Amino acid sequence: MKRIFFMTICCLSILLCSCSLQKKEEIPTSCAISDFPETYISETENVRFETDLIVGNDSPKGLLRGKAISGNLSLKSSTPDLYVQDDYMDYSSDNIWKEKFDTYITQKVTRDMAQSFDEGSPGELENIEKCLGTIGVSGIDIQKAAKIEEEQNGYLLTGRQTSQGIPIIDPFYLRSTEDAGAPVRILYVDGEVKKAQILYNYKIKSENTEVSLVDFEEIVASLKKHFDSILTDNRYMINEAELCFMIDVNMGKSMYDMVPVWLFTIQETTNINEQREFYEAIRADTAKRVVIE
Repeated sequence: MKRIFFMTICCLSILLCSCSLQKKEEIPTSCAISDFPETYISETENVRFETDLIVGNDSPKGLLRGKAISGNLSLKSSTPDLYVQDDYMDYSSDNIWKEKFDTYITQKVTRDMAQSFDEGSPGELENIEKCLGTIGVSGIDIQKAAKIEEEQNGYLLTGRQTSQGIPIIDPFYLRSTEDAGAPVRILYVDGEVKKAQILYNYKIKSENTEVSLVDFEEIVASLKKHFDSILTDNRYMINEAELCFMIDVNMGKSMYDMVPVWLFTIQETTNINEQREFYEAIRADTAKRVVIE
């Protein structure tokens, strides 16, 4: 009888251990891009989500993993006033525009920049591409524009490199909240490119492996957990979440993994109503927070 009782206890123990292990090994819920909501609303004590989700206009149902390779710029280094180093390019038609460009970047580049430059100025984008082509720049995607009243027919344009309809971001430039670093910046005045700056531009090599994206609720839970660990009474408003590829700059010098992340735009308000805006990134495939240094 004692032996039967002992064996019964052993079997129960093994069964309970097996259940416990199965619980720990739960696989995160997988989602297609089409499964994500357009907006997400939620609130805790100090954190409020009134969040627009942006997943790219031409995004496919699934995302493929890929590599980002340095050295994609094919520029005419003999062109006067053109500076090139690795994936960085800076061009000025005249020295007078360098100072103006820095001023307009500070004043005009915001999250609220107009989205439809081509609609208001038909044919201008083709002319800009032609102007950039004279110095060997191609394959950029102009996304936003700000009218510069101080100049005749003046615009400050920004854009980003994309892959599969998803923006590519370099974490180094996320220290600035100017449109996630706005890696493509162009000063266009009276039908001419007066100043152009490309902070980075990669050659993209897509792979055949599809990225498994986790449910957005798990992404939100990870971000909430981070804010719960901060000992502060500050309040946080989550305005926007954009699905992006982040370059893993911790890898080799010339080839990098493209990590899918949700890039959150966050407004922080202190007890004395001081405000600042910053970014947080949560991996879209694992729901783990990415530390942006």
